[in-house]
Amino acid sequence: MKILVLVGPTGVGKSAVALEFARENRFPIINCDSVQLYQELVIGSARPTAEEMQIVPHHLFGEFSIESRVTAGQYARAAKERIAEIAKSAPDWCLIVGGT
Repeated sequence: MKILVLVGPTGVGKSAVALEFARENRFPIINCDSVQLYQELVIGSARPTAEEMQIVPHHLFGEFSIESRVTAGQYARAAKERIAEIAKSAPDWCLIVGGT
């Protein structure tokens, strides 16, 4: 599987660009934002809406509870596992998006 990565500072429109690009190319999106990983942090995190998440598959958004401490290593393992799952049935590409 080939992976495209879209990163940049907060508030520059990464999510909108990613959604449009993923829609046009039928790529799944994998979250790589430290705040959007948490279930409870919806407001203020600019997490995609439920409607946006239905346009293309989204992964690792709201995956963890804020009550658990998630390390970079835990995220890396979760992302690696998810990419392996996606590779079994998805296109040859996926898009990782995040700012942190």
